[in-house]
Amino acid sequence: MLADSVSVLADTSGVLALLDKSDPAHEAAKTYLQTLIVPSTILCEVDYLASKRFGSLSARRFLASLISGRVAFLNAELGDLELTYQLMERYADAEIGFVDASLIALAEHHGIRRVLTLDRRHFHFVAAPSLGYLELLP
Repeated sequence: MLADSVSVLADTSGVLALLDKSDPAHEAAKTYLQTLIVPSTILCEVDYLASKRFGSLSARRFLASLISGRVAFLNAELGDLELTYQLMERYADAEIGFVDASLIALAEHHGIRRVLTLDRRHFHFVAAPSLGYLELLP
């Protein structure tokens, strides 16, 4: 997969905003659907939280959108997991988790500078090694 300047990585909170029409960020998040890339590293978290908040049908529909190709999918490679681990170790005091660290690692690997997220906690102080700080949307 080749990323370009308009590609947007999806964080769990961004996907949840897309699934929840009552979320204040829903309409803004929808504007990124054409350029959205869902990384494999958020799938378990999305499934758990979407099922808990909206029911399992919502989680299944999200998965179906990936299978059908309506939303782009990005699989993590071993090198991405290695950088994820390095970021988790480096920022252990801040308790950066797997999902946030993996998004930064995938952004680095694929040159994607934008992330759809409502959870800005870790993205404000953890930078991708060659990209710097990522642009947080919406």
